[in-house]
Amino acid sequence: MIQDWIRRSGELPLKIHVSQKSVTSSFVTVKPLIDMVNEVSKRWYTLHLHIIAQGISLFNGNPESNSTMLQSLRLFPRFSNPEDEDEEDSHPDAKFKMQNVHPSPENINFYDMRFKSVGILWSNVTCAKVSTFQIGECLELLKHARNLRHCAFTYILLSEKPIFPIPQSLIIHDQLQEINVSESDTEAIELLFGRITLPALHTLSISISTHDYALAKDSLSTFLRKSSCQLKNFELSDSHLMSETLLSLLDDMPTLQNLSLLPNGPSAHILAGLLERLVRNSSEDAGVDFLPKLESFRYQWQTYRGYNSVPGLTWSLILEVLAGAESKDSDAQPRRPWGVFHIDFFRANSNEPLFIIDKELIPRLRSLLDDGLDLKFRYPDENLDLIKESMEYYGLSNFGEEEEEEVISSEFSFSD
Repeated sequence: MIQDWIRRSGELPLKIHVSQKSVTSSFVTVKPLIDMVNEVSKRWYTLHLHIIAQGISLFNGNPESNSTMLQSLRLFPRFSNPEDEDEEDSHPDAKFKMQNVHPSPENINFYDMRFKSVGILWSNVTCAKVSTFQIGECLELLKHARNLRHCAFTYILLSEKPIFPIPQSLIIHDQLQEINVSESDTEAIELLFGRITLPALHTLSISISTHDYALAKDSLSTFLRKSSCQLKNFELSDSHLMSETLLSLLDDMPTLQNLSLLPNGPSAHILAGLLERLVRNSSEDAGVDFLPKLESFRYQWQTYRGYNSVPGLTWSLILEVLAGAESKDSDAQPRRPWGVFHIDFFRANSNEPLFIIDKELIPRLRSLLDDGLDLKFRYPDENLDLIKESMEYYGLSNFGEEEEEEVISSEFSFSD
């Protein structure tokens, strides 16, 4: 049946997806099928393999063909022993090499493969997603994939037995526009950004493997200054943040338009410090406006048990950030071009009171919504809209008028 399907498809590009449910299954029974697929390797357009490591090497193409149209390559070796998953060299025989050609895909996605075990031409790769590369392998990829535009590194490994030495000279990559580093500790992030310069970068996303790791602020600031890039988008998640550290880092991002901060832990004090800084017209230290082009802001606020006080954080402060300081001075800085402003709240337990919005400020928030601002204050885990909840709490209708029902007074709100 499969042979007939391949024959009927003529010379059309083929999308090959192979997955294996049992890691103990033998490839003996399916070897004829793999041989059929190899015969038409010149027509491979996508090849996605989620099979045991030994099986990946069987997809080696037709030895009589010296071409392939392969554009998307995804290799996810599976483990014959689940305990091997945490071992850095758990399956050294996970290799992909075609017999008579080096494919040049545009998109690659590898999990637990070694750089040397993938026989491709890296010069055509524009999008790369790689998990469990050693830090030296990450840098090697950047050295060889010179047309790379989008890159994601997950679980960067720090090995006592490095496959590639860390280069002493900087790697300048003038094409990379977006880089995402996730589930990696501070040392790995410092090593990576300490060895690269990305002048075309516009999007930077970082997720540290645990919130106990401190933000690698100095190395990131140095990286941004060296790159002289026009950074537009920055997302930071799961990092242990200090207000001073964060603000200092953001000082090095004057072109930033979109900011997402998703700390994995209690973080109200960070939000207060950032909002206070946004209210100011300029930075006394840097002598320039603080994030003057910021259009979009997303924040994740988590509390912990018994924490129901937010010093310095008020709803009035939030309104001041959104509306800009009211001034008749013609030389005053213009209002930021806000388009999106989201804060997601997460309670430690359901007994915590909601962060009810001040009654007199609700009409101003609704006016901003009417003006087209994408404004959201939510408890996403509970599917609660805080503006709506606050209106119901005060007995306000959709038009800001009080309803007749008596409403019990709240025990909590933002405090000055």
